[in-house]
Amino acid sequence: MIYGIGTDMCDVKRIEKLLEKRGDVFIKKILSDEERAKAPETITPNWLAKRFAAKEAVVKAMGTGFVDGLFFGDIKVFNNDAGKPYVELSAKAQAMLPQQMNVFLSLSDEKTYALAFAVLEQK
Repeated sequence: MIYGIGTDMCDVKRIEKLLEKRGDVFIKKILSDEERAKAPETITPNWLAKRFAAKEAVVKAMGTGFVDGLFFGDIKVFNNDAGKPYVELSAKAQAMLPQQMNVFLSLSDEKTYALAFAVLEQK
């Protein structure tokens, strides 16, 4: 059964400006240590905008937003070998849900926007 759905659209220019202004500080705010370890050598605004949108979409699907000490790094976004995105929730994020969930994620981007759509399904 579907628990929640969430979507988010992110302006790539906004992320580009934040990268120019804050650089690694901004990257460390958005990405967990594991995500940074698996990130491309050069993090592009489009790549980061998709991760930003994905994390926003997931917390919308959770119905919580970023509250009660939940941070961007608690929602981890990776790609499998075929390029399909997937999500790993931290223990803190899992604890905010009534039970274990399957998380489905779709990401897309164009020159100016990144889009994420997330579905949480009860196991």
